[in-house]
Amino acid sequence: MEMIRYLLSADGGYVSRYLTDIFGDDWAQVFECISEDMQEPISYIPQGLLLGLASLPILWLCWKIFCRNRRPDWVRLGAYACCIAYVFVLLNMTFFSREPGSRTGVNLQLFGTWGDTPKSRGYVIENIILFLPFGILVPGAIPFLRRAWCCVPVACLCSIAIEGVQFVTQRGYCQLDDVLMNTAGAGAGWLLYRIVLHRRMLFHEKKRKSRALTSIAQ
Repeated sequence: MEMIRYLLSADGGYVSRYLTDIFGDDWAQVFECISEDMQEPISYIPQGLLLGLASLPILWLCWKIFCRNRRPDWVRLGAYACCIAYVFVLLNMTFFSREPGSRTGVNLQLFGTWGDTPKSRGYVIENIILFLPFGILVPGAIPFLRRAWCCVPVACLCSIAIEGVQFVTQRGYCQLDDVLMNTAGAGAGWLLYRIVLHRRMLFHEKKRKSRALTSIAQ
């Protein structure tokens, strides 16, 4: 933690200069705004996790009904449960925590929401963070979305659907940047998913070769 604080401090060297190049001299305020705004979605996570855990017996029962000849894949079932938790947090963030008619307006200008204030720039980054779990969790739960050319467009369609419902119910501003940033976040999440999956495959392959060499030596 102390190392992170140092890297984000004014004396943090390359990291500090890199953040300054992107966000300007007020990048520390951008980071602070993001930290404050993230308190709301974090507060929904415990309830979402409880909902995901509560859904596991139902998911297991559905697996037994529709996949009778296959043993339960608890990794995938866990991914389903995590997706349920994520959807719960996402819906609360984008709909249920807002009053109908509280937000009106449309902004279809590319990068029109970046603005000059730390708050506006923080919102853009938060839209990327919002869909990071989509790119990580959804491919683990739904096999045909494990390819980027499937996962990322589906994330884009989901974001468009959210913007459309927000526009109709006036629970959020309809903005092109939100769709772009959400899609970028899903793409970044998918890359993280592929990296973890690749490292897991390498680990199991190394373990298999080790067992093979041990059996030959015996």
